[in-house]
Amino acid sequence: METVDQIRLKNLRRLVEEMGGVPKVANAYGCGESYIRQLLLQTKTHNEKPKSIGGATARKFENIAHKPVGWLDQPNEHDDPTSKTAKLSNLRVAQESAPYPVTTENVVPINRVAVSARCGRNGLASPDEYVMEHIQVHRDWLVRTVGSALNVGRLNFIEAYGDSMRPNICSGDLLLVDTGRKSVDRDGVFILLRTAEFGEEIMVKRVTRKIAGGYVISSDNQNYPPEELSSLEFEENVSVRGLVVFVWNGRKMF
Repeated sequence: METVDQIRLKNLRRLVEEMGGVPKVANAYGCGESYIRQLLLQTKTHNEKPKSIGGATARKFENIAHKPVGWLDQPNEHDDPTSKTAKLSNLRVAQESAPYPVTTENVVPINRVAVSARCGRNGLASPDEYVMEHIQVHRDWLVRTVGSALNVGRLNFIEAYGDSMRPNICSGDLLLVDTGRKSVDRDGVFILLRTAEFGEEIMVKRVTRKIAGGYVISSDNQNYPPEELSSLEFEENVSVRGLVVFVWNGRKMF
């Protein structure tokens, strides 16, 4: 049987999805994004206990999301996108609106992980990654969008935040990432992990290979200057975590 803390955490994840992502929830709550992420990631406090959602906090989340009092404390199977009931309901909606038949055989679930890629400066990364939900897409759409050769098991959705990749990637956009791409073997938009002043940061940046060797890490927003790294500097300071193959705003990235 689930505890109240477990139920609140599950419902908070659903609430974050409904409201459009961590930045929007943090703005409505009146707190920093890091606080919401600490709750979602169950970051340990000074006494080594995971940060939990207290009663007063739960009521405030319900208030900003226009939920009835006590909603966060109750199992909400119909509101849980991973539940069997919700999946069948979503499938029926898709069947009514899709231009091609939708069945459980041709719907592909893709993990959405609790990682945000910073489009800007000083975005610290959490070492913990958990699956927030499964986003179901049609296999035909996936093949047309990213190609048939792509290994579906390597795909993850992550959320972008910040403004350095505008206008192509905006804060709150979902990025479809091929996590199997661990090197820059082509120019493109990549998820990068690199050492920052206070830890590690996950970034979404455009990476271009230089003819003479080395790389240029750049932003689509011209207010952010590009950075040039030698091949050695890139190898020592940057880890490639995946290639962005689609942005959930209708813009194909290659």
